[in-house]
Formats: sequence, C-alpha cells, structure tokens
Amino acid sequence: MTIMRGITTATLCLAVLGAIGCNQSKAQRDPAIGGRQVSVRDIAVAMPDPSNPWRKLQLDYMQRAAKETGSTIHLVTIGGASNALVKEAVGAASATRSTGLIIEPPFEDCGLTIRDDVESFGLPTIAINTRLRDADTKRYLDMPYFGLSNRDLGSFAANGAIDEARKRGWKSNETGIVVVTSADGGKLQARGTAIRETFMAAGYAPGQIQGQAVNLGKYKNWMIVGGSDAPVISGIRATEVGGIPAANVIGVSIGGLGALDELAKPNSGYFAALLIGPKEHAYDVFKRVTNAIKNGLAIDPIPTFNNGVWLTRENLAKESKEQMLDQLPAYAKSIQP
Repeated sequence: MTIMRGITTATLCLAVLGAIGCNQSKAQRDPAIGGRQVSVRDIAVAMPDPSNPWRKLQLDYMQRAAKETGSTIHLVTIGGASNALVKEAVGAASATRSTGLIIEPPFEDCGLTIRDDVESFGLPTIAINTRLRDADTKRYLDMPYFGLSNRDLGSFAANGAIDEARKRGWKSNETGIVVVTSADGGKLQARGTAIRETFMAAGYAPGQIQGQAVNLGKYKNWMIVGGSDAPVISGIRATEVGGIPAANVIGVSIGGLGALDELAKPNSGYFAALLIGPKEHAYDVFKRVTNAIKNGLAIDPIPTFNNGVWLTRENLAKESKEQMLDQLPAYAKSIQP
C-alpha cells in the first residue's frame, strides 16, 4: 500500500524531476549509487505550498505512479524563497532515508545550495518547473530538469493556428488576429510575446493584431491565440455574440485543462489546445526517476522541456486516454499550468 507522508519544513528550493532519458545503452552509472540496484520504496518530493492546485494535481499523478512502483512519497514543504529554507528542506528530505528527490525550487538562484546539499547527501535529484542556476553567474546548472519553455509554447500555439488557417484557405488580408497576453512579467507574457512575434514572422502586419476580441466586423476570419485557456474561450464567446460563424474562427490556447469541455462541443470556434498535462509533468517524471534509481543509473542531466500535446476534436478521445485526462479530478479544469 502506497502512502503519502507530509513533512512541513521551512522551504526547499530544489527544482525536481528534470530531463530523464533513461536509455540504458548510453546511460551512466550514478556514482552515489555505485551502479548497484537500489530500492525505490521511499522517494522524497519537495515543493512550496503543496495546496496550490497545479502542485496538488502533480502530486496526485505522482502518487498514481508511486502506487505502481511500490513507492512511498515523503512530501516536504518548502517554507519560503530563501537559501536557508531550501537547505532545511533538502535536509528534511534526506532524513526520510529516501533514495531519490523530486524538487520544485521556490526560485532559480538557489541552485548551488541544492546541488551541493544533495551531492553531500548522495541523493539523486531532479528539479521540476523551476530550473536551477548559479546566483552569481546566472548560468543554469548541469542538473536534471523537467519544465517548460514558455516562448517555445507560444510559438507552437501560433504556428498551429497559422497552419490551420492555411489549410482552410484563408486570405491574409481577410484575417484578424487576437493575441491574448499579460504584462505579468512571467509565463503569460513570455508566451504572448512569442505568439505575437510568430504571427509577424509569418507575414501578418502589426495592424492585424489586437489584444482583445473587439471590432470583429473588420475581418471575415479570426485567429484567437493566447497563453491560457479562459481568455481565449472568452474571445470565442465574443465572436459568437458578434455573429462570426465558428468556421471562420480558429481559437488556440496553452494549458488545455480548462478547455476540454470547449473541445468536446461539436460546433465552436475553439480549435485546439496545447496541453500541459499532469501525466508528462508528474506521472512520467516519477516513473523515469524511479526507473533510473532502481537500476543504479544517473538521471540524465540534459534539461527536458514539455512541448505540450496538440489536442483537437479529432484526437481528443485518443489523447484523453493516453494522457490520463479521463482520470482528472474535478478541480483540475480550473488549473492553468
């Protein structure tokens, strides 16, 4: 029986579960393990605020993987964004006698603290969501990492809409574009900036691109693309009110968990989601880490980025099963990863 045990400490800045290519023909032996097989009965997971809905969902899917591997997850809460709290959290993770650590660092610059401590404890570690770097040089560390490239996601989403418009034979001068972005200085701004740049690189003029679904009578066709689900779906509703047929609208958002119901509708201008799902981001990461550890292999230090899964009406049923979306808890549809 698999149990999740919670340990509340001050903070832990480990970005866990990174890039893991466990190709055994090329994989290196982990010097901390010495090439011997190691039990994965106990695995520590450290993160700030585990009650956050996205982290809660990741823990849910890690727990499913842990049940299959016969592992117990020891949850360590990182109390805040300071090196002292991160150090305390890593120490707490080591005290659980776990043979591996998955950590979401509270900030990038705690990289050396995490690296030095996990090496001293001989604790194979991967960072997720937040990549670790040297606070002084600002250079990313050569440590396992799994996360997102928000600019790449923005480009993928925009190119997906552009490709679909070409398939439909839309003329550029008859097409308006809504790019939903944010000035938050974080992921939404990075995604929105990349979306806009991708449209312009494809030959669309700045005057064709606007930030809201307004003045919809100006163009026959509309592409509405954004870094999150809800604003794009709101834009789709605006086109419906404005009398724009669904066939003349291509809506694409990044995230996907909040767009599953919209994709299930047979007639909507919402076309596709670039899914950031808990299977790849948690379940698969946990499995890769435990597979490496139990076989005495080093977790591949090359950073791995989740480029998303392209969801449309045509592949929704298939991908829902493959991405374990049919097992989503009810609260997950409000999450924006």
